[in-house]
Amino acid sequence: MKIPILLYHSVAAPDGDDIRPRGYWLPPELFEKHLLLLKEKGYVTISLGLFRRALSENSRLPDKSIILTFDDGYLNNYTLVLPRLIDFGFTATFFPTVSTIGRSGMMGTGELEKLLEKGMEVGSHGMKHEILGGRKEEELRRELIDSKRVLEGALKTEVDYFSLPRGYLPRILPRLVRESGYRGMCTSEPGYNSPATDPFRWRRFSVRSGFEVEPLGAILGQRGPLLRRMYLVEKLKARLRFRYRWKLFRWRR
Repeated sequence: MKIPILLYHSVAAPDGDDIRPRGYWLPPELFEKHLLLLKEKGYVTISLGLFRRALSENSRLPDKSIILTFDDGYLNNYTLVLPRLIDFGFTATFFPTVSTIGRSGMMGTGELEKLLEKGMEVGSHGMKHEILGGRKEEELRRELIDSKRVLEGALKTEVDYFSLPRGYLPRILPRLVRESGYRGMCTSEPGYNSPATDPFRWRRFSVRSGFEVEPLGAILGQRGPLLRRMYLVEKLKARLRFRYRWKLFRWRR
């Protein structure tokens, strides 16, 4: 069992004013092509909760299972993504940044409640979408606990999953996420997930701007030169992120 998790952000019209974050948004037409490819290939979307339960209970999942996730909490996730997911019979997990809930261009509590009503899953993307490197343990713990508490209070449901913001993963974070009451964490490390994967280090394939159906097909096929090239690019980006974002964070402090 090798389950891919896709990491989306914004789905926005090219002529709109919400084509953000830079390099991580898709036009609706391209997003529809992704969904159509998944449908044509016979893929079934599952939630993180179902995936975790299947692993813990050693139960079987559909042969072609895939998990769709959306970070940040953009309003277009509700206005453009949700209707398309419903049309294709798919589900997804959405990770809003707590401090931006209700701001211009971002989903509010009402939209998040509607996602839950439609069978979607909502997790935490932290309080302020900041780099978590270089922080004291108590600061990290507070980030995790506060974002979970606020979301659960607003949505009247358990928030079981955390999505790592900004890509940099402190070594102690998986332990703190577990101790803060979450049941799993999604990272930005590329790769597939199996029963051997630590549920607090779930891997995801990042979907960037211009991500056509060919790279998605390579992920679904789980082999080939295009997939190997994607791995190399992601490893390079991770190394650069570690070197330069860390320095930027220290400078800002």
